Amino acid sequence: VQGRLVTTEQFGNVVVKTNPQDGSLVYLKDVGRVELGKFNYANNSYVDGKRAAYLLVYQAPGANALATYDNVLATMEQLKKQFPADLSYIVPFEAASVVKVSIEEVVHTLVEALLLVVVVVFVFLQSWRTTLIPVLAIPVSIVGSFIAFIPLGFTINTLTLFGFVLAIGIVVDDAIVVVEAVEVNINERKMSPVDATLEAMREISAPVIAIALILAAVFVPVGFIPGITGRLYQQFAITIAISVLISAFVALSLTPALCTLLLKPHEEGQESKGIVNKGFKKFNDWFARVTDKYGNGVQSAIKHSRFVVIILVCIVVGAGLLFRSKPTGFLPTEDEGRIIITFNLPEGASTARTVEVLQGMMDDLKHTKGIAHFAALGGLNAVNFSSKSNSGTVFCQLAPWDERSDKALQLNGLMASLQKSMGRFKEATTVVISPPAIPGLGNTGGYSFILQEREGQGDIHAFDN
Repeated sequence: VQGRLVTTEQFGNVVVKTNPQDGSLVYLKDVGRVELGKFNYANNSYVDGKRAAYLLVYQAPGANALATYDNVLATMEQLKKQFPADLSYIVPFEAASVVKVSIEEVVHTLVEALLLVVVVVFVFLQSWRTTLIPVLAIPVSIVGSFIAFIPLGFTINTLTLFGFVLAIGIVVDDAIVVVEAVEVNINERKMSPVDATLEAMREISAPVIAIALILAAVFVPVGFIPGITGRLYQQFAITIAISVLISAFVALSLTPALCTLLLKPHEEGQESKGIVNKGFKKFNDWFARVTDKYGNGVQSAIKHSRFVVIILVCIVVGAGLLFRSKPTGFLPTEDEGRIIITFNLPEGASTARTVEVLQGMMDDLKHTKGIAHFAALGGLNAVNFSSKSNSGTVFCQLAPWDERSDKALQLNGLMASLQKSMGRFKEATTVVISPPAIPGLGNTGGYSFILQEREGQGDIHAFDN
C-alpha cells in the first residue's frame, strides 16, 4: 500500500474543498499549477565561508556530555589520518564548552567557599585545634553525600555542585556547636576532654538533630515539585538535604571523637606574643564593641516596638510591590557562547537568492570580532526546523569567554550588533537568538494553531471576521 504522494498527478488530485450544495469536489489542480520542486533545500552548507559537509552528533539521553565530546574529537582525529591532503575537519558549533567552563567555575567557587569557611571559623574559634574539627566535617559530609547519588540516579553537574557550595556553609554549623559546647565545659567547668564531650553531647544532641531535620524539611519538599521545575531543582535540593543529614551524623559521631583527642584546656596567663594573637586581640576588642552597640540597638528597638513593627510592615509591602513590578521569566538568558542567526525571504524565493543572502551574512561574520567559527546552512529555518527554499540559518560559535571581557563582545552586545548589521538585508526577515539552556524553552518557542471553516460558506472574509 502506497502511503505517500509521489507524482504530480497524485498531488493534483488532492481534494481542497467539497461543495455541500451539489456535492462537487474542488481539486488542487483546479486552483493551481502542480509541479515537483527541489526535494531538499538544506544542502548548501558552509563553515567559515567555505563549502563543507556536516556531521551532526547528538548526545544520547543520560550520556555524559564531556565524555561524548572528547570521544567524538578522538574519533575524528583517527579518521583524519585517512583524509585526503586537502581535506580537514573543524567543530564550528558545540555545546560542550559551556558545560566544561560551568563546572570549572562551580569547582572554583566550591574551593573559594571552603577557604572562606576555614578562615571565618579560625578567626572566631582562634585555635587550629578547634578549627580543624569542624573543617574535617566538611569533606566527610560532602563525600558521604555521593553515596546516595547512585541509588537516586544523580550525576555530578552544575546543580549538584552548586548544592555543595551552599552545603559547605551549612554542614559546618553542627560541628561548631559541638566544639563550642565542649570548650565551655573544658575551660569554664574545668572538666577533662572526655567528660566535657560526654556532658556536651547530653546537652546538645537533641538540638543538633532538630536543626538537621528542620533544614532537611525545608529542602526535601522542593525535590517533589511536579513538572520541569521539580526536575530542575530536584538534584539541587536533595543534595543539600543529604549533606545536612550526614553532617548531623558526623556532629554526633566523628566530631565528639575528635574533641576528646584534639581539644585541650587553655592555660591561664599563657598568651603568645605573636602577630596572630595580637590580631585576635584586636578582633575580639572590635567584636566586643560591635556586640555592645548591637545590644544597645536591640534595647532601643524594644522600647520603640511600635516603630519597629511599622518599619517591618513597610518592608514587607515594599518587597511585595517590587516583586510584582519586576519582569518574570522561567530561565535567565546566559552567555553560552553560541548565537543562531536565521532569516526568511519572501515566500517562493529561489534557493540561489537565499544562498546570495547567506553569502552576504557570512562576509559580515568574517569581520565580526568575538565570532570564532560559524556554520551556515541554506534552506533551513532554525526556529521551527522547516526546510524551505527561502530560509537560511547561521550557527555561530563565539570566542572563549576570557577573550570577550568587553561588554560589546558578550552575548547581549553581540546579538544587538548582529541584529543591526543583518538589518541591511532588507528583503530578509532576520532573527538573532541565543540557544536556550533547555531545548524547547527558548524565547522563540510558543504555539501555533490552525482555524478550519467547516460550514462551507465559502466567504473567507466573513470567516476572518
